[in-house]
Amino acid sequence: MNKSLQHFRFNTGEEVICEIMEWSEEEDFILVRNAMAIETNLFDNAERMYMFRPWMLYIEKPHEILFIMKNNIVAHLVPNDLLSIQYLKACQDMNVIADERIAEHNKREAMKLKEMVEKIANLKKGNVEKKEIEIPNNVIPFLVPDDDLIH
Repeated sequence: MNKSLQHFRFNTGEEVICEIMEWSEEEDFILVRNAMAIETNLFDNAERMYMFRPWMLYIEKPHEILFIMKNNIVAHLVPNDLLSIQYLKACQDMNVIADERIAEHNKREAMKLKEMVEKIANLKKGNVEKKEIEIPNNVIPFLVPDDDLIH
């Protein structure tokens, strides 16, 4: 299994750097992981800055494998050392952020579950407060004319 880094440019103009998991001459696709899009920003003073973002939404973990169709690749190369170092750091950050998001989601879901369990327990015990339910009046009053004039 080849684990080299490659920098791709696609026919859409997108640039992606990723880790190659499998690149077979017989297949029409390449298996990759940790695919990061490279976005370039050009400022008014002609200074250029680039940043990484996950190429596909929520595909942020090393075990998530992507297929890239070879016919969409315009160019590819091995990234230079500086780009490789920055990419590897961005992948670490991406994995940490994904773990934090998953933990926060699990925490919210656990709180919802705990609230439901407490409500069910209170229902079984009969400790439910009875609240007066105010039903809104949805009747629209019609104005009755004073005279018997019909238009």
